Amino acid sequence: MRLADQETRWREIRIKTMKSIIAKHEALTEAQLTSITDSLNTLNTTLDFLVGLTPEESQRFMKMGNKSRSFVEDAIKVGIENPGMLPRSLDPVRLGGKLALSGQLRDIHRTVSQLNERLYDTTMVAGAELFDDARLIYMLTKTKVKPEGLIDVSDSIGQRFAGQGNRKAKNQTTQEKAA
Repeated sequence: MRLADQETRWREIRIKTMKSIIAKHEALTEAQLTSITDSLNTLNTTLDFLVGLTPEESQRFMKMGNKSRSFVEDAIKVGIENPGMLPRSLDPVRLGGKLALSGQLRDIHRTVSQLNERLYDTTMVAGAELFDDARLIYMLTKTKVKPEGLIDVSDSIGQRFAGQGNRKAKNQTTQEKAA
């Protein structure tokens, strides 16, 4: 088996596994939802000093990436260890606090980013699964033998696909006109 085929197979297995995990879960309980909301409110309350910047404001600031982090840490440590060289506007105690806060925020950001990514991915998989289920239900309403009352329902939910028609037929018609 080629490597690309094997990777495709593993990807398909992983997607099926993710869908089956999500399929086993139903709506969160009221207690779970309350716990999550309370935890998020606690984060917002505890981190009440966080700021929001516009893209323009964000561009005005120097970014401290991984490469400049060691420079910043080393320079701040020199300032803390040699407070006599610092101007009065730079308090060594505050510098140490800012350095510690920066590291703590970086760790929190990493954790929240990972959670956000998994939340986004799970929401996408759950939505795709629901969309597949809804399409199956819609196809079942399109059968020739419809129970009483499903005719209107089929037309109503079919509005999602209105105007799309058979794409293969449209492409063939377009190609025939061009020939």
